Parts: sequence; C-alpha cells; structure tokens
Amino acid sequence: MILNLARYITIFSLCSIHPVFSQNWLPMDKGIDCLYPSTVVRSIFVDSAADKLYISGLFTQDGNCVPMRGMAEWNGNSWDSIGNATEGIAIKRPMYLFNDTIYMSGNFYNINTNEYLAKWNGSFWDTLTQSQNTTILSYAEKDGILYMGGSFDFPGGDSTFMIKKYDGSQFLGDIPYCFSSSGGYVNAMAFYQDTLYVGGYYTLLPCKALGGLGKWDGTDLQLVSSEFANNGANCAIQAMVEYQGELYMGGYFLQTNGYAGNHIMKWNGTN
Repeated sequence: MILNLARYITIFSLCSIHPVFSQNWLPMDKGIDCLYPSTVVRSIFVDSAADKLYISGLFTQDGNCVPMRGMAEWNGNSWDSIGNATEGIAIKRPMYLFNDTIYMSGNFYNINTNEYLAKWNGSFWDTLTQSQNTTILSYAEKDGILYMGGSFDFPGGDSTFMIKKYDGSQFLGDIPYCFSSSGGYVNAMAFYQDTLYVGGYYTLLPCKALGGLGKWDGTDLQLVSSEFANNGANCAIQAMVEYQGELYMGGYFLQTNGYAGNHIMKWNGTN
C-alpha cells in the first residue's frame, strides 16, 4: 500500500506541474528618443475600434530619428507620425477620442507659441475655430457632448480656467466658475450617477470652499461632501474614473487632513 500510494502521489505531482514562462519587458522598435535628453511620453490611449495605440508627449523624433512632433501611432512594428511630422507638439496634453475623431491641444502648424485645440481628420490636424490659446487638461463625455476642461482665451475674452462644451461641430457654452489663470486648474472630470464631477485646484472665492472637488448642478459647482469644505490648500484632484459603480479619485490629499485615504479613495455617492 505504501508503494502504491507513493506511485499515485508521483503521478499526481507530475500532472500538476505548470509550465513556467519567463516574463520580460520588450522594446517598441527603438522607442521615442533620438539624442534629445528631455524626451517624455505623457499620454497613452487606445482606439479599440481601429485597434491602434497612440502616444503624446514631449518629443520631436522617434528612436530612428524620424521626425514626429509630440504625437505618434504604433502600428505593431514601428512608430508613425500622426500627420505631417512638423505639424504639432503636444508636450503634456492628453488626447481624447470623440465621435471617432482624435482631439488634442498643443502647438500646431508651427504657429509661434500659441496653443490650439485641433482634431485629426484622417489626413492632417485641423484646428478648431476660435481655439487659439487653448490648453485642454481633461475631458468628459455624455449624451453626445464633449466637456473639455482647461485654459481658454477666445477672442474678446480673458484667460479663464473653465469647462467648454462641444458637440463635434461647434462650442455650446461654458462653465466659467472657480478657475483662473492665476494658478487654479481643472485637471480631472467624470460623470458619475448622471452628475459631472470636477476636480482640480481652486484658487478663486467662493470656490475655494469646495476643496478641489465640485459637482455641477446645471448652474454652479456645489460642495461634494463635508471633508472637502474649506480645505482647498490641502487638496488637489488629479484623476477620476468610475469603476464597478463607484467613483475613484487620486491626487494630493491625506488622511491626516480628514480625507478617507492617502492620495487615492473612492466615492459611492454618499461617503
């Protein structure tokens, strides 16, 4: 019995062996760098329908020294510029896919140092009307409307940090509250339970009382919860996303200042 048991244990052990695979990081061609020490990739996103990977950041060439300024597409084997290689430089602005069109703010068409909001039409970057001096830091989408948060300086207006609404062909209005070019910003937005949550760092009164996070009621930004009240100096929201029915947010905030977590926490609509 002892010998037979040992035999069965041996057979069971052999059948239970799982193959071990080595896991290694792999390069993507020669990367995004050609003797330029300040190269940085700031944003990555995937167009699932087209099965394409896009990146943006501070770079002027790929690893093969092929010119591509700030935006590139990975075709599975090598990098391709998105449009003419001298059209733009993205620096640290995120891309966004809306109505099957890529939107990006950056310096386009070699127009001095002004920032423009542009969209990729499949052949070249097309700057939007009245989008000069526009810096987009965050996006959110609902019911066919794209919400863009950042700094805007349209003709006839002052530089103001706010949220602009866009339907794919024209701007529909804005949410000009709480932000200014003096240092405040809106860096993250997300729709949660049919409400637009707006995160950033607020510098203007009375919005400092929101503590870096507000929710849009259709007219104004409102306080989300008591722990944010009057705590703007100790809170700066950087990222938000809905996951499994809850809103996750990350940024600068600490439990010692009364928040639920250190730098990341989640919200269920009440707590």
